[in-house]
Amino acid sequence: GDTVRAQTYRKVQKEFGSGSVATDVRRIHLTITVKHIEYDAAGDEIRFSGKNCEENQYVKLGAHHTISIGLNQKMTVGKDKWDFVFRDLLDEACNAKRSAEIAVVLMDAGVANFYLLTAVLAKEVARVSVNVPKKRTIGSGYDKSLNRFFEQVYAGILQHIN
Repeated sequence: GDTVRAQTYRKVQKEFGSGSVATDVRRIHLTITVKHIEYDAAGDEIRFSGKNCEENQYVKLGAHHTISIGLNQKMTVGKDKWDFVFRDLLDEACNAKRSAEIAVVLMDAGVANFYLLTAVLAKEVARVSVNVPKKRTIGSGYDKSLNRFFEQVYAGILQHIN
């Protein structure tokens, strides 16, 4: 089946010789065989439930665990067989240019940020920054700097948005 490897947290119990037990929360890397997937839109996370499929000093092999993945958290997905349908879905999900609905260019004095917006993502694809003098005195190079800025913005639109 499909596997997911990511950093997660697990309560670990330590038993002392006196019979007392202490609980500690440990950060571990765990690989599970996925049995159930749940998406939480309010918390911006996805949860994978399943059984541990790799040896670990804190979690027994076959023990049930749920891994929560938030935004910008690294994870590794493993499949027995990656067919072209899964590869196309993965390429489309990772490539904002293919699924972008709107392109946005935010500009201020000498700075422009390019974003591609999808239904679920705003991804910055480029940034242009040109030093434009604040004063418009003769010989300050204001016009040249402004022209260079707009040329770079135009080139950025052609390269990243078209």
